[in-house]
Amino acid sequence: MAFAEIISSSLVSFTAQCWDWERVPQFGQCVVVDGFASKTKIYGVVYQINTGSADGQREAQAFGKTYAELRQQQPQIFHFLKITFYCTPIGYSTDNVYSVEALTFPAMIHAFVGFANSDQKEKLFSDFAFLDQLFTVQNLTIPIEDLLLAVLKSNCNVTAEYALRLLERYTSFVDNDYIKIRNFSKKLQTVSKL
Repeated sequence: MAFAEIISSSLVSFTAQCWDWERVPQFGQCVVVDGFASKTKIYGVVYQINTGSADGQREAQAFGKTYAELRQQQPQIFHFLKITFYCTPIGYSTDNVYSVEALTFPAMIHAFVGFANSDQKEKLFSDFAFLDQLFTVQNLTIPIEDLLLAVLKSNCNVTAEYALRLLERYTSFVDNDYIKIRNFSKKLQTVSKL
């Protein structure tokens, strides 16, 4: 079920705006973009989420009230807020045939965005082709390892075997940097069933 809409798109990134303040994707979560007339679906991973005023001339103001108090006393303010999130595309599918690779076309403006289901996630994350796309995220303001761990927590069943195979692929992306590998390996243990 859709919860957002594409407002900006390119081959390497797309931005969507949530319709409802209370339905927001998590960092690292996989989302799916439905093509309008096309049977093609685009899959992306959320790498940044912003909240703020929908009016570029005004900033949100602090009220010193809890969320519940604001909902009860000033529900109108939530109509003037927006949530946007940024995704890196990791692949696409047409007629249930999946390709985990760079896009050849951007997501369409105003296309709807929903959460990827478990079958879609299984097909996208069962091998490690998605790493090629994640390691090309532009303007990432946090370590890529944190994004990768969030992707694993949100989308994958990380068994010991999966974790070891992932670590093998990861080493090639960091040019066998021992310190990065050791640190990521420790963090990976928190999301895997080792």
